[in-house]
Amino acid sequence: ASSHPADLEAQLASAELSSLRAEIAIARHRDRARRAHDRAVDLAPADPLPRGLRGLFHARNGDPIAARADLEAALALRPSERWRALLERELAALR
Repeated sequence: ASSHPADLEAQLASAELSSLRAEIAIARHRDRARRAHDRAVDLAPADPLPRGLRGLFHARNGDPIAARADLEAALALRPSERWRALLERELAALR
């Protein structure tokens, strides 16, 4: 590998471009996943599972306000005891 400053700058620029491409791909994937969760909730508004899963998605992706709203809504829909326990733990972790 060359240690010429221009070569190093080119390598750094290439690495930065690769990193930006990866960030864009992740953002696109995250947006598709969010839309899929939204659609699942729209299709089954009385089912606590899609709403709870969307709440978990929001929690994992740095949106605690949306996560809290979905987790509370899922709990209000009277999920199974096992699912309720998970949702309650996740909700407590957001507080």
